[in-house]
Amino acid sequence: MLQNSRKSSYLFRRNCILKAAVPMPEYVPLSPALLKESFSVMQDRKANMQGGTSILLLGEHMASKCDSCNQCAVRNGVQGDGTKPAVIRLFVACRFDPATNAALQAYQKDLSGIRWMEPENFHITLRFIGKIPVDMLDSVQQALGTVQAGSMVLSQGPLGWYSHGKRHVLYAGVEASYELSALQKQVVQSLEPVLHPRAGIFTPHISLGRAHRGQNPETPVLQAYVSAMDKLPPVCLPVNSFSLIQSTLTPEGAVHKELVRYPLSK
Repeated sequence: MLQNSRKSSYLFRRNCILKAAVPMPEYVPLSPALLKESFSVMQDRKANMQGGTSILLLGEHMASKCDSCNQCAVRNGVQGDGTKPAVIRLFVACRFDPATNAALQAYQKDLSGIRWMEPENFHITLRFIGKIPVDMLDSVQQALGTVQAGSMVLSQGPLGWYSHGKRHVLYAGVEASYELSALQKQVVQSLEPVLHPRAGIFTPHISLGRAHRGQNPETPVLQAYVSAMDKLPPVCLPVNSFSLIQSTLTPEGAVHKELVRYPLSK
């Protein structure tokens, strides 16, 4: 049985939560054994589910015969009538003023092998939503409007790398902040009645650039660069709002469009 697991986990579907006897922690790597066990539990509940298409999405959503869930229609690629739903790709984030973006841009040196992000796209992700049907957008906007939090001043932390698929991303860390953690928690909780839950640990950071495919961040040049940049004074990060942002993927990278800005109290 899985170690360090909760006593119970849940099979989620829209407007329906089924308690399962499959212990699972907040995040579990996909494995054949877990797939088999989870699928067995869902098959036992087949008689209680009506219509729809059977799906299995571990870590975010697990259901069988789910016909009432628009998000499942997006992930399956079809709706009940067999047509593809109109979708929009979203995330919630804190953005910065032009002066802060300019200060962060100082880290973007002329360095081969790195594709730098546009300064206006610098942000701290609070909740990645992903693709949802367009007709759910109003519900998401209204849910985020219930968040009540105050403005804050954050401090930039050390630089580092994380893996994103086959590429490595250079990021600036963000020092621990009770105010930021409380805001992120409120954002997540406000969306719980609207969206399927996402497991994971909140690790605030600001992505600065992406290494070219196959580029190794452990090369002496890149290591020397990170060491030199960490000697610079940390950037002060005032946060006076958070935003719902549309992200459109293109061959040149993601294009961000702010849909709604939610001011934080002074």
